[in-house]
Amino acid sequence: MKRIDTTDRAVDLFGAGKDGFREQIPGVSQATQLTAQWFNGVQEAIARTIEEAGIALSAADYDQFTTAVLQLMDDRVSALAETVTSELAGKEDVFPSGTRLLFQQSAAPVGWTKVTTHDNKALRVVSGAAGSGGTLDFTSAFVNGSVGAHALTVAEMPSHSHTFSNEDGGDPVGGIGYLIASSSQTGVGTVTPNATISSTGGSGTHTHTLNLDVKYVDVIIASKD
Repeated sequence: MKRIDTTDRAVDLFGAGKDGFREQIPGVSQATQLTAQWFNGVQEAIARTIEEAGIALSAADYDQFTTAVLQLMDDRVSALAETVTSELAGKEDVFPSGTRLLFQQSAAPVGWTKVTTHDNKALRVVSGAAGSGGTLDFTSAFVNGSVGAHALTVAEMPSHSHTFSNEDGGDPVGGIGYLIASSSQTGVGTVTPNATISSTGGSGTHTHTLNLDVKYVDVIIASKD
């Protein structure tokens, strides 16, 4: 059926393109005229729904339409359930026995068995054969801490030099000039005294802070029975 479409209809009464009926306003407008086509459409829409539900039309039963709609809905749901059941027949085990999956829960679901051969390990994605390895527990590797202390050797220190000056301005009494003057070395040439300066540094160790305390979610591996 369709909405009323006579020339005296109430245009767009229920929204754009959704016309309806209007009452007569004396001296202004006439009431919408009802047509046989419209009445037949309403009648057949209701009557055919009732008959589709297998109910005989009755002038005395005002609840037939409601009963028919509910009956048809129930029939459709039952038919759909039968179809689904038929298609799933023999396919209860979607996962073959032995299939392993991860679950974010402490116990395995019904029909699965919790695998306990792996504990406190990280997950690694591979493109080849699946396996396992490593020796350090997950919680031991990913914790707050520092790397081992290490004292730098001479070879590891940056190349550097130390300079000093003859602060007495060449005075032969004291300082480098004095060392040269008092040297017991004889012969012609320049006398170069042995001299040392104070060392610095404590040969201590140093550390590098490190934080690998990553967030994680615990999961279990379960195998399909």
